[in-house]
Amino acid sequence: MPMMRISNFIVEGKCFIPFQFRDSRYNELMLRIHKYFYDMGYNELVLHDPFYNSFQQTFEKYIPDESPLRLKVKKFLGFITERQYKQEIYFLALKQYTNEVPIHISYSIYPAKKRNVPGSIMKIRIEPAIIYKIKQLNSYLTVDESTYKDIIDLAANYIYEFVDVFGFEIIEKPYSTNEYQSQKKDSTSIITVSPSCFKVPDKNILSQSVSVMMPFKPEYYEVYEKIKEACSNVGLECHRADDFWNNGILIQDIFELIYCSSFVIVDFSGKNSNVFYEAGIAHTLGKDVISLTQDIEDIPFDLKHHRHIVYGNNKEELENLKTKLENRLQNLKNKQLIETQ
Repeated sequence: MPMMRISNFIVEGKCFIPFQFRDSRYNELMLRIHKYFYDMGYNELVLHDPFYNSFQQTFEKYIPDESPLRLKVKKFLGFITERQYKQEIYFLALKQYTNEVPIHISYSIYPAKKRNVPGSIMKIRIEPAIIYKIKQLNSYLTVDESTYKDIIDLAANYIYEFVDVFGFEIIEKPYSTNEYQSQKKDSTSIITVSPSCFKVPDKNILSQSVSVMMPFKPEYYEVYEKIKEACSNVGLECHRADDFWNNGILIQDIFELIYCSSFVIVDFSGKNSNVFYEAGIAHTLGKDVISLTQDIEDIPFDLKHHRHIVYGNNKEELENLKTKLENRLQNLKNKQLIETQ
């Protein structure tokens, strides 16, 4: 099921990290962040963590372009393919250059399930702290999921003890974002888009809503009627935009229709450019898209490997289209039900 608009936080920090305490300092920061969002009700988090990249960014900022160290590192990197090993080379090179450098760390944190919390961004400033306290938290990180809450609570006791010394300071209050989180497939496939020509609607996604994108021509009237019947037969509500393009209504209205729908039906018949555009929006937003066409050649080459329904426009073939749509929509409803349990 598509996740609610956005429920997404970005945490940014900048601090001086002595290299000998790199892991423990980082782990303490992670526990602080997890505790903060746990208290807000986000019990399950998907955490995107570009920590390793910070070494490369720091190296490129602080090591002169023509320095022997930079040239040596560049030569070594030519033989390395694993990203983590590359970052370790940057780490070792920085350690030769200085024992302490500023590391900028940023995180994107996404709830794994839908929450009724408005989207926002939180920026947090991290300052130097008491290192021996941080080291004590390290031993609590190798835990299984069942004991996660206990570990968070235990870590919090250390955290609150030196919160003033650590300087965990919110430097900007949360503010709304014009972003949308795509439908969650797994922990690695979530993306966040920030459209420049659309405004993300301040509305919830409707679990029983289907939007239909198709040419607005008289010959497709009966096709749309069968689509409506199929949706109704499985307990879904079907919506189709009026001809926004020709009547001068903004594409924003089409974006909102797609955004608020759980499922999208797209009819590629006739190679309608507007339909292609709308299909792209639906795919980007992570919607479950059902593709229809009267001619397989009307489906763009890059989309032909996706499932599609080919139909004819006589009475028998339209009835067959309705039956196939009912089966497909029911399967998607069942999948949606499983994902929300």
